[in-house]
Amino acid sequence: MPVIHTPRHQQAALTLAPVPQAGYLLGGVAYALSPARAGCTEAVALAHAEALELRALTRSEDPAEAARAGQAAQVRAAQERLLAGAPLTAAERVVLRADFGGPQPVSLPDPLPIATDGSRQKAGSGGLGLGYTLGGRPYSLALPGTPPGAQEALAERLALLLALRHARALGAGQLTVASGHLFHVRRYREGLAHPSRRKSESLEALDALVAGLGGQVTFRYVPTRGTDAPHRLALHAQALDALAQGGALTRGQAAALRRVHFALLAGQQGRSVLF
Repeated sequence: MPVIHTPRHQQAALTLAPVPQAGYLLGGVAYALSPARAGCTEAVALAHAEALELRALTRSEDPAEAARAGQAAQVRAAQERLLAGAPLTAAERVVLRADFGGPQPVSLPDPLPIATDGSRQKAGSGGLGLGYTLGGRPYSLALPGTPPGAQEALAERLALLLALRHARALGAGQLTVASGHLFHVRRYREGLAHPSRRKSESLEALDALVAGLGGQVTFRYVPTRGTDAPHRLALHAQALDALAQGGALTRGQAAALRRVHFALLAGQQGRSVLF
């Protein structure tokens, strides 16, 4: 009988971060889950591989790859602390800078371009997905179990809040935010924020952050198609969270899972990245 070989694009190596870190490398691309889901990291990685139709997995114990997976987990933990408004330790700041591309803030672009978007899952848990890019580098975070009644606007606001806090933690200088949400652009470019009218803790936190940054941050409106990347990253975060919960992926989540994985893989191979 003829030998049937698995195509190269369906082969991948899987590396888990050292316990108890919730990170893994799949096909050379680093992923991380919330620290609260550390116990199911391997199960999620296997479900992730199945969703990507990776038929032949090879377990890798390479220390360098395990360290990359561990760094991804540390970045994810730092993101959660940033969103919660908790101060980062010096070690966490070093991790964020090393993940971005170097230990020194002088390596950051000036101004640092930022693009953000958010997504609310219409069915199931109704969780939020946050996506953003800092200087073109992709980041995302999922918030499962969001209170009922949460709107898409909350996801958009939290994505912007997290991106700005992340950029500040990196030691960035000038920041330029490209947003497809006219509400935020006009609110901060035209100085329309009025404390007496605020009825949202997240909006209050965002207003205070932007006010504190002052002239360090500027906003510009871009058409919605200009924020495709952060929106797809938000869907990708929701997809990973759905896998962690053992749930089915929506069509949009499944498409984002594949698109982001192969875009990141292409970027590591020196090819152009299109999320």
